Parts: sequence; structure tokens; C-alpha cells
Amino acid sequence: EQVQLLKLLWQEDSLDYSGDYHRIDKASINPRPSKSVPVWFGGAAPALIERCARLGDGWIPIMGPNQAAADCISTIKSIRAKLALPWEGFGIQAQVQFSGGDPERWHSHASKWRNLGASHLALATHNSGLKNVAEHLQAFKTYVDAVNS
Repeated sequence: EQVQLLKLLWQEDSLDYSGDYHRIDKASINPRPSKSVPVWFGGAAPALIERCARLGDGWIPIMGPNQAAADCISTIKSIRAKLALPWEGFGIQAQVQFSGGDPERWHSHASKWRNLGASHLALATHNSGLKNVAEHLQAFKTYVDAVNS
């Protein structure tokens, strides 16, 4: 209900709302966002996957590019199809690790996510022993060069 309420607040000049959990009288947000705010859900619990498919604009898996991820994606696609919601434009943002990897491993991991349909990869450089912004940026460049080779 909160996601539906937020979307209404982002779109309407002012609204009254009465739901199962919320009652709001004459609410507004000023200034409102100039365009739609995407709502992404992270996790893999069945209730979350259903909610993500029904209300979300994207999914953030908390797992590797494995059969469990493929199953979640399949479930999301199936629910969206049943609800006549488009798949095009729905995002999947996987997290990938810099630490403990090498160009071959990074390329393989990124390829597996691409094959599953990931639209975004978020590179985590924490716990990599990097000491400053320049080192983190260089790690990012190294990773990008590896996965695009």
C-alpha cells in the first residue's frame, strides 16, 4: 500500500487517501518529482518477488547469477505477463565484487548476469584494501575493461 501511496503523491497536486493501513487528508509533495520515481525491490523472498513483479520497476537480487536468480526472474516475468505489465523497461541490478576477483572471473560473472537479463551491475569495491578515491576509480576502470573485453 505504501508504494501505491507514494506513486500517487508523486503524481497528484493534492490527494485524500484511505487504504487498509493509511488515512491521509489533503496531502501533497511540493515540489513533486518532474518524472516518475522508479521503485526497485531487493531480496528473494516469495512475497517480495510477487510485490516486485506487481509494483516494481526493477529488482535487486541478493544472490549470484545462478538457478535461484533465474527462477526469480522467471517468476517476475510470469506475474507481470499475467497482470499485462510490460517487461521492457523493467530493470535488474546485480551486485558484483571487485575483491577476490581477476579479469577472467569478473568477465565470467558479468556474462552470467547479462545472460540472465541483468540491465545493471553495481560494482562493490569495499573490503578491497583500496585507500582513496583514485584507487576505487581505477578499480572500476579495471573491472569495466575486463568485462567489456
